[in-house]
Amino acid sequence: MIRFEELFHLALGVDPYPYQRRLAEAKAWPEVLAVPTGLGKTAAVVLAWLWRRRFADAATRQDTPRRLVYCLPMRTLVQQTADQIREWFLRLELLESDDLPEWIGGPRDSARIPVHVLMGGDLAQGWDARPEDDQVIVGTQDQLLSRALNRGYGVSRYRWPMQFSMLNNDCLWVVDEPQLFGDALATTRQLQAFRQQMGTYGPTRTVWMSATLHPDWLRTVDAPDDAVVLRLDDDDRAQARTRLTAAKPLVKAGVSLTERGADHPYTYIQELAQYVQDVHRKGTLTLVVVNRVARAQRLFIALHGAKAASEVQLVHGRFRPGDRDPIHKTFREFQDKDAILVATQAVEAGVDLSATTLVTELAPWPNLVQRFGRCNRDGRATNAQVHWVDIESKEHAALPYPPESLADARAVLQSLTDVSIDRLPDVRPQMEYGHVLRRRDLLALFDTTPDLTGFDIDVSPYVRDAEESDVQVFWRIWDDGQEPPADLPRPDPREVCRVSRRMLRDYLHHKARGKETARKVWAWDPLRRRWREVDRNGIVPGQLLLLDGRMGGYDPHLGFYPDSWTLVRPVPQAMEQPNPPFEAHDQDNDNGPVNGTVVELGRHLLDVAQAAERVRQAFPEVRELSVLAEAARQHDRGKAHILFQTRLRQQAWPDGGAPVSQSQLLAKAPVRRDGTGEDKSQGAGESASSSRAVAAPDDAAPDDAAASRRPDTRSADGFRHELASALAYLADQASDRRNDWDVRLTAYLIAAHHGKVRLHIRSVPTEPVPPDDTLFARGVWDGDMLPSVPLPDGSTLPAATLHLDVMRLGQVVREGAALDSWVLGVERLLDRFGPFRLAWLETLLRVADWRASQEEVDLA
Repeated sequence: MIRFEELFHLALGVDPYPYQRRLAEAKAWPEVLAVPTGLGKTAAVVLAWLWRRRFADAATRQDTPRRLVYCLPMRTLVQQTADQIREWFLRLELLESDDLPEWIGGPRDSARIPVHVLMGGDLAQGWDARPEDDQVIVGTQDQLLSRALNRGYGVSRYRWPMQFSMLNNDCLWVVDEPQLFGDALATTRQLQAFRQQMGTYGPTRTVWMSATLHPDWLRTVDAPDDAVVLRLDDDDRAQARTRLTAAKPLVKAGVSLTERGADHPYTYIQELAQYVQDVHRKGTLTLVVVNRVARAQRLFIALHGAKAASEVQLVHGRFRPGDRDPIHKTFREFQDKDAILVATQAVEAGVDLSATTLVTELAPWPNLVQRFGRCNRDGRATNAQVHWVDIESKEHAALPYPPESLADARAVLQSLTDVSIDRLPDVRPQMEYGHVLRRRDLLALFDTTPDLTGFDIDVSPYVRDAEESDVQVFWRIWDDGQEPPADLPRPDPREVCRVSRRMLRDYLHHKARGKETARKVWAWDPLRRRWREVDRNGIVPGQLLLLDGRMGGYDPHLGFYPDSWTLVRPVPQAMEQPNPPFEAHDQDNDNGPVNGTVVELGRHLLDVAQAAERVRQAFPEVRELSVLAEAARQHDRGKAHILFQTRLRQQAWPDGGAPVSQSQLLAKAPVRRDGTGEDKSQGAGESASSSRAVAAPDDAAPDDAAASRRPDTRSADGFRHELASALAYLADQASDRRNDWDVRLTAYLIAAHHGKVRLHIRSVPTEPVPPDDTLFARGVWDGDMLPSVPLPDGSTLPAATLHLDVMRLGQVVREGAALDSWVLGVERLLDRFGPFRLAWLETLLRVADWRASQEEVDLA
């Protein structure tokens, strides 16, 4: 068994600090890792997790979560952190490629660990289909927390429950630099409290780590107790003495920003630019940190135009990654150059940068401490100096911070002459939360049924401060005067730019001389499969929006810049290989890979049951998985419905001549593409229309009254085979067993295995209505009949009559026995299992279905 010190040295080439060893060898994870900047917190927690998961004693390995979820406040930190972790794992020969296909068909090399990235425009695929694997997932707070709240930004709504389950079970969450999270800090604490209260499968814990986090900030309504904190001890301080005592003399700058100056910043920018030139030392790096992106852009323009240093660069979070990455890769090179780096809060956390001179605008105390950590970080500079620029404590000038937080920080600064780490006072600013996630909110979010109005619960207040809620934009160029065509290539991650809603509104407001066409933004409409225009009041946090490249709004050297009307071209690297049309990304092929040949229904049911058994074996401790194989064996039984079978043949073989007999029940058929290239495969069980006559199969369960109500023709629009499957399974059960826990759970898993029928059975406005008062939902009519389904093992699923009385509220009476309605039954499942475990059970059946489908493709 390798010792932690050996593992650490192999990965980094240096010995660990004592606190890093204590973290790895502790009996339990601390809740807070309170360590000054520059002392290796990322390496500590990542390598501690790795050692505990792979190399510690058996009990510790079992108690260590499979997934490490590393949550960061800004995109600028995500790629850097992921690259660091990959480098360490590569040195340890433990790195697995994270290039996962959308559908995963077989086991991966379990000895190696992939590192996935989730940030705006760069969303790893396939990670949520590997519940057995050790994984590292690095992402921004909005991408990770939206998924942990079952409303994942940038992902199909039908996949929300999967990613919800994967990020709330068997996970170690690392919340890095939480002082920058705003209300989302309370969300991370509340989620952990709910996991402990409601239960998870596998150990699930959270570690918050920062140089400036105070444990009091983690006291919330559902987590009122003090947090367990790990700090430096005397041995750590002795080993880190050079960094902790590095001199950083503090000087108040001879320039300040007033409320009037914030309204008319030209004079302030010119004065600040001159001041930076005066204090910059030739041959060294000067870092200038300002609080607003627009000020940083103007200051950069002034310093660059004045040639204030051999190299002047700009860093903020409003660049396209393809333009920003070259700057970030040369951060360390700036330290040996005559350079000025103008930045925003993007450099406050996680950036390994050591400037000789730091000029910073006044900011809240925790932010200032982070900025001080970028000056003389390694303790080698003999002439380091920190200059702070005062800002009037009034609302407009103080933005984006509250004026009172600037006043408090100013009072502290006025008492200091040096800001070396060991001389910083222990200041404890109050943390007040505007939005706190409660239990009822989480349970409401478990329901992913689309609202009939098209709206969902907005999770942005729990994910990021309201005024900081961002959208993502990308640019395309199409024929002048036309609406954006539906087949525009979807964006490459390197060309997606994150923008605040305030900046996007500024973009829409700007008008240029000679421009007759107003600027517009478009969002993709998945129902109509086209782009629709969005007005300034309809911009929603987390949206991915299309902009017209001819209307400008971006400069490669400045980032998102509403004043620019220069043509915006795609990032060159992004166009090296063609991307599929945007609509291809939106289509939800919810039965896994499309097979190129025929798959009989009975064969597919057994294939998925066998795959489910293999998945179950990875989690022998979970008793509830005893129902998984039976749910798998029944999951697509509803495809035996005459609507599905008729449509499948009609669309796979529109001219007739099907190579299979009419009596054969099919699960999948070959792909057909029309002239536009649209996928017409029926492997997915998606909605389609059929005008053929519908008749009951010969061996269907007899129900003359129901049959007499059937019209001669019906449409298959909106038919959901998984609902028919669940109703058939319930029809099989004896009346005294229909409310048993195993029966309820099995029926729920069958219905939920595409994420489209979960908490509610509800009709939708677009589906056909029966000619009488017959209950109907998702293409199923009360009294519909399924034929029996023979299986290759010699068994048969019996014919069944489908009853939709479970749509009603409360309890219903069938065959003289009380039966829970669907909603009541799911509510009782939630009470018993909790939302995290119930979603995880859903995920395992979906994974088994996908894997079996992939194996069928491979064998075709």
